[in-house]
Amino acid sequence: MKKIETSKICSYYTKFHVIAVAYIFIYFSFLLSAPKYLQLLYSMVYKPVAAVLVVGSILLLRKKWTIELKLIFYYCVWITLMRLLDRSFFAFQPVPDALFNHWVYLPLLCFGLVLTEDKCFKLLDIIFSIYCAFYTFIALICIYAAPNRFSVVNPLTGDVFISFAGDIGRMSVFWKSVNCCATWFMLAIFMLIYLLLRTKYKALRGVIVFCAFANYVAISFTASRSTEVAFALCFGLFAVVLCLRFLDVKKRTMKYA
Repeated sequence: MKKIETSKICSYYTKFHVIAVAYIFIYFSFLLSAPKYLQLLYSMVYKPVAAVLVVGSILLLRKKWTIELKLIFYYCVWITLMRLLDRSFFAFQPVPDALFNHWVYLPLLCFGLVLTEDKCFKLLDIIFSIYCAFYTFIALICIYAAPNRFSVVNPLTGDVFISFAGDIGRMSVFWKSVNCCATWFMLAIFMLIYLLLRTKYKALRGVIVFCAFANYVAISFTASRSTEVAFALCFGLFAVVLCLRFLDVKKRTMKYA
């Protein structure tokens, strides 16, 4: 193991890990937009790549694991053993997707161990920008469709990908639960806040604020109360972070307050 860890294998694996994690993040961000086409990559590309990531994270990055990553690993071991004991491991398919994807949590969370801080931020800039651009585009289509509550057809698949249902016309995107859809837009907002704090250009900041507002309006069309509560709590925590960073708060009781 010492020879492997000091060899070029570790260097090559680090590059592979970065590219693979970025691919997985972007792949799942776009998957529902054209599932008939992108689903083909699930078994052909995603599963082999993710399997290599899991093995590599255990063999090559194990010594760098923090307590959080160790807990995730033990959790994956525990849930696998439980599936074997209750005889549900092979219930649906040779390797159940849900169980496999639990193990993929590990390399995804190891992402910060394979890059320097500066490179990590730069890569996050790229993948967050791609995610936010896509969901802001979806949010703008939602804003266009919402006043008259009409359905929008996906030109790639011919399926309805924005629809409104119920007495108040709750909006659903990609045939998913309104709570799922609202969460996608909420994630985009907080990624945009990250990008806002990263950029120094005023014009770009204006674009980011506009995109965040569009995603916030999209959340309101879903009428997802759980997401609205989650958004309020997360934004409150963000406000606390700003207060602690820019205000001279030294007393522990004041910090807790």
